Amino acid sequence: MRVEGGCGSCGTGDGTLVRDKNGRVIRRQGADGYVTRTLFDRDHVLSEEQYLRPAGCDPQTDSQHCRLGTSDLATVVLEASSATVKTTYEYTDTNWPDKLTATSKPSVLSPTGLVREERTADLATIALSEAADEETTARRYYNLAAACELADELTRAKIYLEKAASIHEKLGWWQMLCRDRWILGKILAKSKNIDAGLVLLCHFSIRSSGKCCPRRLKRLRRRSIRSSGVRSRRGR
Repeated sequence: MRVEGGCGSCGTGDGTLVRDKNGRVIRRQGADGYVTRTLFDRDHVLSEEQYLRPAGCDPQTDSQHCRLGTSDLATVVLEASSATVKTTYEYTDTNWPDKLTATSKPSVLSPTGLVREERTADLATIALSEAADEETTARRYYNLAAACELADELTRAKIYLEKAASIHEKLGWWQMLCRDRWILGKILAKSKNIDAGLVLLCHFSIRSSGKCCPRRLKRLRRRSIRSSGVRSRRGR
């Protein structure tokens, strides 16, 4: 495939592409004559080499910049130039085999060294990366909050539960919202933020019973203190 024209003002011109049987670009020659070669394994990019040149031809000195047609570009032997950079990609997470975990490329400071960059994504990032409707997204946030609470990661649990509550409120699902706020109140209490927890717990009681009397508030406070592990002083 040959791309003609390009963008004169941004420094690009004609280009030539070679695709594999799956339609993926495996070789690309730019207007400057240099070639980028990409190696795939299934749907994964394993490596990418930039600024290769056709064997025996220097794009810097050749009057035609070593330009090739599609058929010739597909079969020509390529060799490295002084500017060639090869980047390799790794997918080593057995739980999420489609996720990129690391990249490696030559160091600009050491000719023989490599720069390795590891990429990590937490469970929430992966779980929420797929497109979903609001109901599914809220359910995922709620489940993440529950998992974080079990792991005693209360700050993250609070964040995810607030996101779930926001969606439930937007959808007008008041029963789910009350559940979110009740659990959020318990999380705040466990985080030793008892007063803020009581506000949400009392708000839940108002929605469920229409009132929050002082006696109920005291019971909620005692229950919150017990779940938080804080020992109250007599008379407080």
